Amino acid sequence: LSPDEQREILGLWTANLRERVGERTGDAAFLRSFSALNLSILAARDNAAPFLSQADFDAFVEAMTTYLGAERDTRGYTAESGWVHATAHTADVLKFLARNAKLSVERQATLIAAVDAECRSFGQVFQWAEDERLAQVIVSIAARPDFDAPGFERWLATIPQRRAAVWANAPAIDPDGYIEVQNLTLVLRAAHAALSMASSLTPPLETARGSILATLRAMR
Repeated sequence: LSPDEQREILGLWTANLRERVGERTGDAAFLRSFSALNLSILAARDNAAPFLSQADFDAFVEAMTTYLGAERDTRGYTAESGWVHATAHTADVLKFLARNAKLSVERQATLIAAVDAECRSFGQVFQWAEDERLAQVIVSIAARPDFDAPGFERWLATIPQRRAAVWANAPAIDPDGYIEVQNLTLVLRAAHAALSMASSLTPPLETARGSILATLRAMR
């Protein structure tokens, strides 16, 4: 496909993300979710053979983070129709966008905030490996040569505080707060596992792994 054809398809598939978005059930979720999965291929292609301008890329990031925040269908696998998995598919796009040279340092924080917000708004504890797919966004950001380590540390520092707030009045807890913190814990565990299984790590990745482990220890 030519660059023009790829940009045309990008426009088509990002438009599909708005189709009845906000519904919690229904077949339109398949159009949205699998458009996102296909968009991950375009994101990966732009990393290998760039075809997007900076403006195109920034709009792509905005479209995907907006969609992740708007999607309310949390189904993973269903016996009737198979996989829906919108969160996981969107995480795949963000993973490749996080590896793109056009991603600014400021937009690293945008992607981390999108992952954080999904943990908060998902409405239930992840059970279909959404955490593992979202963790790859974090790993991809940490692997960047311009990785914003101080910003990453500031984000991590908020998580033990949120866990402490959930349990401040134990045994009574806020269920929504519990879900948020548990999902963040699962994402951090998955990110740490992914980094620990790597055959080798750059110094920034080693530092990120240590910071994640320290955060998990602070949440025990």
